[in-house]
Amino acid sequence: MDKKIRDQRQSGRSSEGPVGTALAADLSMVEAYDEGYYEDYHGPGRKGDDVSTRPLLALLRRRVSEGRLLEVGCGYGHFLRHAARTYDTYGMDISSYAVQRAAIVTPESELAVVDVESAKAVRGFVGEVRFEIIVALNVLEHLNSPFSVLEHLHSLLVPGGYLFFKVPKGNALVRRWYALWGREHEWQGLKDPTHVSLLPTEEWIGFLDRIGFDHEELPTVPTGKIKRWFANSPALHRFYFMPWLPFVKWINEGLTVLCRKVESSS
Repeated sequence: MDKKIRDQRQSGRSSEGPVGTALAADLSMVEAYDEGYYEDYHGPGRKGDDVSTRPLLALLRRRVSEGRLLEVGCGYGHFLRHAARTYDTYGMDISSYAVQRAAIVTPESELAVVDVESAKAVRGFVGEVRFEIIVALNVLEHLNSPFSVLEHLHSLLVPGGYLFFKVPKGNALVRRWYALWGREHEWQGLKDPTHVSLLPTEEWIGFLDRIGFDHEELPTVPTGKIKRWFANSPALHRFYFMPWLPFVKWINEGLTVLCRKVESSS
């Protein structure tokens, strides 16, 4: 297990050089994602309760039957555990605690402690490897420079490769409803203080256009109970994402996007 965990948190954002963990400029972020964060926070994906895992893999398998898959912000590694049945899996997270847990959950995966906002650190982990699929579930909203990360992830995909990401919508209808009644602080997206990039849908989509991704917004079935029902039934996985129903997109609190790197991209 130890041989599969590498620490690549050194950053290119400072001239101080690597210090074995993260540079001083990044220590506050590293310290935010300690054991307490993962054990106390009960949001999606922290303990393997992201119900999109199996429907998402069914979606990806219909497009890519084999190859290499990288999960950015892998947490405890529950998504990778399922993905490893089909793909050669790699995972990175800034939390050494989470990666240690992931090494137990998904021993088949190559794992590293990485500051994904440092291109140097990411390259130190993946080297010359390029991926057919990259997944980032509830990660980009935690980053100070999510668009720079998206651009770098684009470069890590093979031509025709796929990126799937999920973020809270900064302009979600339910957030506006809470704000109307002076209760915006009760919105789920604002309960996690590490959500520093709660951006409107238009900003995310506009940047994907500028990078050169082909992309499709894939809204999910509404409400947690219905999602779990669909997720637990393999026969319904194909219908978990509902791009053909515009009203579902309007009421979703999260933005779920499947991006494809165009064949001519380098």
